[in-house]
Amino acid sequence: MVDEAEFLGLVEQIYAAAADPGCWQGAVDALTARFPGGLGLIMHHDTGRGAGTWPVTSSNWDPHAVALYGQHYGGLNPWMKNVKKRPLGLSVPAEFMFDRASLLKTEFYQDYLRPLDLMSGVGVTLHHDQSLFIVATVLYPEQTAENESENVAFLQRLAPHLRRAVEVNRRLDRANVTGRAAEATLDRLTIGVAIVDHAARLVFHNKAAAEIFAAHDGLKLDRQGILSAAAPDEAKRLGRAIQEAAGTPQRAAPCSHSTARISRPSERTSYSVLVTPIGTGPDFAAGQKGLAAVLITDHDRGRAPSAEELAALFRITQAEGRVLRLLVDSHDAKEIARILNISEFTVRTHIKNMLAKTDCSRQADLLRAVAEHPLWILAGN
Repeated sequence: MVDEAEFLGLVEQIYAAAADPGCWQGAVDALTARFPGGLGLIMHHDTGRGAGTWPVTSSNWDPHAVALYGQHYGGLNPWMKNVKKRPLGLSVPAEFMFDRASLLKTEFYQDYLRPLDLMSGVGVTLHHDQSLFIVATVLYPEQTAENESENVAFLQRLAPHLRRAVEVNRRLDRANVTGRAAEATLDRLTIGVAIVDHAARLVFHNKAAAEIFAAHDGLKLDRQGILSAAAPDEAKRLGRAIQEAAGTPQRAAPCSHSTARISRPSERTSYSVLVTPIGTGPDFAAGQKGLAAVLITDHDRGRAPSAEELAALFRITQAEGRVLRLLVDSHDAKEIARILNISEFTVRTHIKNMLAKTDCSRQADLLRAVAEHPLWILAGN
């Protein structure tokens, strides 16, 4: 059973890492703690070279084991040799990548995984660009693997947040946040991104943030462009968080951030707001010495496409759309049959028909087509 407060806390740590990559360590540690005996990591894998690096590992990794992976075992990892077959954004068990019986015969298992008491794991591809894949993975022992469906479902819930955080990292790293290039890239995010000075005066905001401010539903901008909350006590807390984050030219410590819930007069789900300092450079908002990033998540806005939307997108029937929506949530045919109160034969018939209609030869190709569709990438769930 997933504790919702714990889950939302982990989501907040992920978005802290979106604004401040130094926070990935804490986020990976928190994710790993969810899997008994687990060892977590963020991996960069280059299929061209057949090797990978681990920019972030959970704190419980043996540094020697991490070094050995980079020096030798990364090129022997049979799971990553099949990384191209995993749909982007889809959480899968290790056995989806390479079957257990074959794994046990490999040098990678016998000489690397076995001494670490690792047997299986769960992973998700967060980004790929030509031959480079960015992956989040937790490896774990046999007893943890027994809860495979629960493990996969938990990472699937986090996958959209992890993907968006990685995308924010990449875009903020490449773009001048006050320039037109950043406006074009950041406007495609479903997260509201606002850059403010120590007085909470707006310096920059993306399209999602503009829509949130225009709704006048809990967050607002006054005539001077000062960001605040509608509720007085929340406005005070938000103002203090911004002052603390933007009060100094440079960060005093890595991953210094504040989180808050901002209520909405409409009684819709509260906004999740994260405030974190951002460093300044020669090309960043000239003349500004203390700035903060305010990341705003609208949980009602950031929903994944519905079964009806999937049916329209892929020109399939409504019944097929319902099956497809459950497939991308990692349910198998038997589970889908139970949820929809139909036969497993009917489920498999729907899948067969969808493959024909979408020109996909395998179910994995169909899921990849969904995961890589712009409507799915830019949505959250």
